[in-house]
Amino acid sequence: MSKIDETSSTNDFADIATKKKSFLPICVVILVAIVIGIGGFYYYFSTPKKIVTTVINDAYANYDKMINEGMDFNLGKDSFKLKGNLVIDTNVPGFEKLKNDKLNFTLGSDFKNEKLETGASLVEGKTTILDAMIYVINNKTYLSLGDDYKNLIDLGENEGFAEAFDIKDVDFNKDDINYIVEAYKDILINAIDYSEIEKSSDKIEIDGKDTKVTKLTYKLNSKNLEKLSKNVIDGTLNNDKLLSTIAKLSEIDKKELKEELKDSKKDIKVDEDAKLTLNIYTKGFTNKFAGLDLKADEFEMNVVKNEDATNIKMEVEGFKVELNVKEYSTEKADIDFVVTAAGQKIKGSLVATSKNKDKDTNEGSFKFNVKYEDYKFNIDMNYTLEKNAKVADVDTKTAVTSEKAAKDLEKVETKIMTRIQKSNIYEIIEGLSSLYSPTATYNYNY
Repeated sequence: MSKIDETSSTNDFADIATKKKSFLPICVVILVAIVIGIGGFYYYFSTPKKIVTTVINDAYANYDKMINEGMDFNLGKDSFKLKGNLVIDTNVPGFEKLKNDKLNFTLGSDFKNEKLETGASLVEGKTTILDAMIYVINNKTYLSLGDDYKNLIDLGENEGFAEAFDIKDVDFNKDDINYIVEAYKDILINAIDYSEIEKSSDKIEIDGKDTKVTKLTYKLNSKNLEKLSKNVIDGTLNNDKLLSTIAKLSEIDKKELKEELKDSKKDIKVDEDAKLTLNIYTKGFTNKFAGLDLKADEFEMNVVKNEDATNIKMEVEGFKVELNVKEYSTEKADIDFVVTAAGQKIKGSLVATSKNKDKDTNEGSFKFNVKYEDYKFNIDMNYTLEKNAKVADVDTKTAVTSEKAAKDLEKVETKIMTRIQKSNIYEIIEGLSSLYSPTATYNYNY
């Protein structure tokens, strides 16, 4: 029994050893195939054309996401109304009293029904200094002065709005805009001469650390800029749908558009001294966008995409702008900035929010802050954008002409001017007027 067991065990080990020997070459072949496959994959996806294409496509994808998540409306077909308020807080001498004022504003359009409205009210503390609304209905203009005058005032016809209302006949929709942007994204990708792009390895500072990156250098001069421009025009001429879309939105004949593009191509001339260098940086196996820099004559721009923010620096003839983009999405933009000019620095921030309350209503805010030495200037705005809103919804049957209401309006004007002359805004305007008055005298001591 024991002998049989020993023989059986010996045979089992022999079979396993034989299987291992036969399996080893297969493993080597598979491993080599994987390495070759990965190498080929990396080579394909790391060519200048593929890297540039990926960067452009990713940028377009971000744009497309932001646009399509926003409210969709056709300016020529849909009505909209923007309402909001704005306050200013500052300690700049002569402007401090502005923090007690609030400006309410309204802007609405309904091109389909030939209606517009715009207006504002200035409130100081609990006092309304001025409240006025202008309505345009079928080329006729009307004025409302809030509680100061109970009747709507008929200001007569204004043919100047006739051309503005022509936009109602244009099918100005988001899909057309999206198609144009996407088409030119593809045209640009095909227009670039990738043989002129040099690839190398480099290091840039990302998140405070020197990071290895792939660097693509595209040096543009008069010759290849001219070629690029002509390629873009050719790409447009070869896209019939793009031509039709542009012609429709521009309200010109497609044949006329073609001729204009052909003439533009013939007339393209780039300054012989034109020189521009674009460097694109990517990192990792998939060549994820890491940054770029652009240099042309006196202008220079640098972009670095960090984990938490994107840093952008621009400089032209000693004027510098530095942006720290902490967030930039459909619902929020959060940006810090520093502006340097003549050795002086101005710091500030911009925070804008936008959120769809429902399919027809968008709410948002805008905060803009500037600091210079010990001075500050802040703007705080809130708004509501409503689609399919009622615009210029007033009863024009009760309107009176300005001629018939002349005497009453003189009294109203006096009343309004009295309030304005006692307001903070008037005091500031008067101070500025006297400062820059041509009759003012100045003493200069040398």
